[in-house]
Formats: sequence, structure tokens, C-alpha cells
Amino acid sequence: MPNKVNNPQGSTPANNDARPSGEGVNLLKLIASLLGSITAIITAWLNFKEVLRKGVPSQRLGTVLLIGSIALLWICLFYIYTKFFARRGVSAFLTRPSVNKWLGRVALFGLIAVPVLALVGIPYYNLYRSKYNLEQSVKLIKEGNFYYENNEIDLAIARYEQSLLFNPDNPKTYHNLGEAYLQKNNLDKALENINKAISLEPDENLRVLSYLNQGLIFKRQRNWPDALKAYNKVVALRPGYAKAYNNIGTIFIEVTDYDHAIANFDKAIELDRNFAFAYNNRGKAYLLKGDVDSALRDIEQSIRLDPTNAHAYLNRARAYVKKDDKNKARADFQTVLTLSREAELVREAKEYLNL
Repeated sequence: MPNKVNNPQGSTPANNDARPSGEGVNLLKLIASLLGSITAIITAWLNFKEVLRKGVPSQRLGTVLLIGSIALLWICLFYIYTKFFARRGVSAFLTRPSVNKWLGRVALFGLIAVPVLALVGIPYYNLYRSKYNLEQSVKLIKEGNFYYENNEIDLAIARYEQSLLFNPDNPKTYHNLGEAYLQKNNLDKALENINKAISLEPDENLRVLSYLNQGLIFKRQRNWPDALKAYNKVVALRPGYAKAYNNIGTIFIEVTDYDHAIANFDKAIELDRNFAFAYNNRGKAYLLKGDVDSALRDIEQSIRLDPTNAHAYLNRARAYVKKDDKNKARADFQTVLTLSREAELVREAKEYLNL
């Protein structure tokens, strides 16, 4: 009996000192476990919903992640409740040391397992999300192309813009959107989207088309220096591209540099002997320079290659006016009215015909 300590309060002070510290550590562990569970359940649910919606065979993985995360989350919540609120009326069974200890181990397992499940689920979800986004983007681009080809430009624009929600880094979509705005003559929006397509570094074919459209936009804005820069970028990418030289020639016509215009049309025709527009444009340059015979020779070759080009008939009519051949001029102006609905062409033809 000499070694017995007669202390009615026994080890209460020691228990009271240790208890807050232990519960604080447990609380931190459980909060971490709870947050991990919440992360996992959100990830799993998104993953499961996406895979289930697509109907792929591996949707079982999403199911396992979802159910496992839900189970661990509720066990963690249950443990928190029994650990910290048991004294407020919970059943004695739940406060038994063996039950409480078991729940604590499961909660600790959740602290490790749930983030692992999340690490598995997140890449899996991202993989199928990326695939789904790509499929949706391609589908909407095809619909936009269909509407564009059928001249339903507003519907085409809507589809292209929806496509960008699924794949905002597709240069082809921005290029198509720029062309659609160009059809509506919304030059600012067209240029914005064409520039965006170029900034995303597309392949060579798309860059060539983008610079051609960029040059066309600048030309409509009467911004000749930037239009020339855009077309020269096309030549730098494709030195043998006849259309680029033809477009450069049209810029030189606008700034009344007819010799440089003719030189570029010569290059275009050298590269493509059947390039009807280049013959017509060179004929126009000769006509503006005052060489009517050369102009007629080129314009007539253009008409032989493409008898539906109203611009060629208009230029030939102008040449006949200069040669004072009124009958031929009148016949060509009539043909212009038959072939074209362009306001400027129709106006000039009607003025000459007194219509």
C-alpha cells in the first residue's frame, strides 16, 4: 500500500491535458479527409456523368470512383459525428471504443485513398472531356460550313461561335468565322477573326488562305500598304502561287502604278496560262495606261477562258468606247446586265445604255 497514491481525482488532470490535443489532431485529419472526399466525389461524378452520357464500356470505372468516394465521404462524416458529438445523445453503441476505433481507421484510410481516387479520376475525366469537346467542335464546324455554302451566313456564324466554346484554339474555326463576317461585309469582325487564326500558327494552307483574306479585307478598307504586305506574305510562303501575284497587281492598279501591276499580272499568267482573271486584270491595266489594243487582246483571252465573267465584258465595253465602237460597246454592256447583279457594274452599264 505504500506505493498507492491516494488521489480521488485519479488521472483526470492528465486526461484533461491530453484530450484537447488529441481531438485537435483528429479534427485536422478529418477535415483534410473530408475535403479530399468532396474533391473526389465531384471529380467522380463529372467523370461518371460524361462517360455514361457517351456510353463507352469503361463507364464502370466512373461508377466505382463515384460509389467509393460517396462511401468514404459518408464514413468520414459519420466518424466526425460519433467522435465529437456522441455526448449529445447518440446511441451508446456508437460510442463504444471498438466501433469508434474502427471508424477512425476507415476515416484515416479515406484520407489516403480518396485523393488517390481523385488522381485517377481527373485524368480519366479530362481524357474523355477532351475527346468529347473535339467531337462537338468538329460537328459544329461541319454544320457551319453547310450553312455557309447555302448562304445562310448568320446560322454559319452561330455554329462557328458555338464550336469555339468546345475548342477555343482551333485556327480553322476562326478563319471560317472571319470569312463568314467578310461575306456580311463586317470588316472589323472579319479581320479580328482572321488575325486570331494567324496568331494560332495554323498549317501552311490555312496561313495562305488567311493572308489572302487579310489582304482582301485591307483592300476593301482601302488600306493599300497593309493589303500589299498581306499578299507579299502569301508570295513568301508560296512563290509559285499565281493568285497572290494577281492580287498584288490589283493593288498597284489602285495606286495607279500600272507598270508594276502589269509585271505582277505577267508573273501570274506565267504561272497559270489559264488564269482568266489575270488576263482581264492585265487588260484593265493596259486600258488605264492607254494601250487599248493590248487591253483588248488580254480581255478577249479572258472571255475565251471564262465567258461568264461580267468584269471582263465591262472592261471590253470600256475599250470599245475608247475606240468609238458603239455597237460592240452596247452589246457588251447588255451582257454585263445579263451576267451581273453587282451594283457598280449594273450602274455603269445602265448609264451607258440610258436605262
